[in-house]
Amino acid sequence: MIWLGFIYRSRRLLANQERLEKEVEKATAEIARQADELRHTDQFKSRFFANVSHELRTPLTLILGPLSSMLQRQRLEDPELSYAKTAHQQGQQMLGLINEILDLSKIEAGKMELNESVVALKPFLGKIVGNFEGNAKGKGIHFHFNDGIAAGLNVKLDIDKCIKVFNNLLSNALKFTGKGENIIVTAEDAGSTIRISVADTGRGIHPSDLVKIFDRYYQGSQLNAPVEGGTGIGLALCRELVIIMHGSVRAESVQGKGSVFIFEFPKNEVSNLDPETVTLPESIEVNTTAQLADVKLSPGKKKQTVLVVEDNHSLQDFLKSILCEDYNVLTSSNGQEALEILQSENAKTLPDLIISDIMMPVMDGFQLLDALKKSEALKQIPVVMLTARADIEDKLRALRVGVDDYLIKPFDEMELMLRLKNLLRNADNRRIYREETNGMAAKSGNKKKQEQETQEQKLPSPDELAWLEMLEKAVKVSLGKFDFSIENLSEQMLLSSRHLQRRVQVLTGLTPNAYVKEVRLQEMRRLLEGGHVKSVKAAALSVGMSDVEYFSRQFKERFGKLPSAFIS
Repeated sequence: MIWLGFIYRSRRLLANQERLEKEVEKATAEIARQADELRHTDQFKSRFFANVSHELRTPLTLILGPLSSMLQRQRLEDPELSYAKTAHQQGQQMLGLINEILDLSKIEAGKMELNESVVALKPFLGKIVGNFEGNAKGKGIHFHFNDGIAAGLNVKLDIDKCIKVFNNLLSNALKFTGKGENIIVTAEDAGSTIRISVADTGRGIHPSDLVKIFDRYYQGSQLNAPVEGGTGIGLALCRELVIIMHGSVRAESVQGKGSVFIFEFPKNEVSNLDPETVTLPESIEVNTTAQLADVKLSPGKKKQTVLVVEDNHSLQDFLKSILCEDYNVLTSSNGQEALEILQSENAKTLPDLIISDIMMPVMDGFQLLDALKKSEALKQIPVVMLTARADIEDKLRALRVGVDDYLIKPFDEMELMLRLKNLLRNADNRRIYREETNGMAAKSGNKKKQEQETQEQKLPSPDELAWLEMLEKAVKVSLGKFDFSIENLSEQMLLSSRHLQRRVQVLTGLTPNAYVKEVRLQEMRRLLEGGHVKSVKAAALSVGMSDVEYFSRQFKERFGKLPSAFIS
């Protein structure tokens, strides 16, 4: 009987265990099903918003384009001027949101990769934070930056992704911090990581919201909270970008007292580094609605000098009228007069940029360009050639990508100003890069290297233009390849990636990646202007760009017009 009782209890226990296992299995399957359903719902949301974002680009461009032109002409008076500025600011804000949605869709599709380069960390962080100080001051917020990063620390990081994370964290701090309150940014070396914290004394975050603020589309669950809009995308994008960077981001908050966001990324320090390989960011865009895109000089910046070479006095006067507010303008009626000005013993300084027509008496634009590029003292000056034809690129072969440009008549004011700004920025980058590398060499006690750099700065090598021509040809040959990389380019140029980066930056002011993008944009423009392709899509695909919408936006930012405007 004892054995029978034991067997009965054992069978009962086994039956209960099997029943429990089936229930657990069923519950697990249900949880997996719900999780899969949520994933599909989340992916559907992302795809939907990405598709809508693409569709919004065309009407948004048609809104921002006319508004920008109206504001650039500076003919509006209040209240119309105020209305136009507000509409433009909100349009830019919408464009930023669209870009964030598209970034998320790229991450989901696995198309966003880590793109690291070596950067001098202290000036890099200082430049980002400095861009927000003016906005904080305008809102009456006390802004503090505690910089604990050692001078001379060079690290490998993804510059673009870091900037996007900083923009989101600092923009949120500005948004949720009131007048008279504080924002404190702290940067510190935490040994194996770099830790950045953005703290504010705003209203803080409710505990139930704090655990979800990095979730996509989450906007808070407090019924009595102010209705402030938002998409719930910015912080979600931050988290995704940080994961790609092998870092972390978290938030701490006490409701009613403020919040702090902590962003950490690996300190991939690069020591014993040739200072010439350190990347200087070309630009850092700040994502705030308080800024208005403009090609005007910032207040207090020293005016640069532009030499206009044009025999048509009406056009010469027009160019002078649109340039004189931002630049010191010199004029000449032909190439010979221009050379006399440039070579005059009375000339205190050389112009920062030259704009030259092509058809002129005495010495035409081609002859002037040839003389400039053969002169050791003058060949580094950026040149913009004005032409009425798009099929003369063979005669403009002396123009180098990133250093020179050309404009086809008729052109508008915005287009010209963007071209000038781009070339002068590249020239400034070349100068700053040389100066900073010289300074680093001096600090390291490398006097010989410093003297060598100074000599290189004063006396450019006669082979520089020939090397740039070879580089341009190498890039153009590979433009149609969608998988073309900087490593491929390094192999073609018989240089290591490090030496390629150094040389491209010294000669053009652009990083290799930026240089390749510039060649793509220039080649796309040539194809469109010359009528070699019938559509924007065909032009984009021919230069190795499959994302036509993205490349069209880059084209507009570079040349001031959408690529469709160049199709006759």
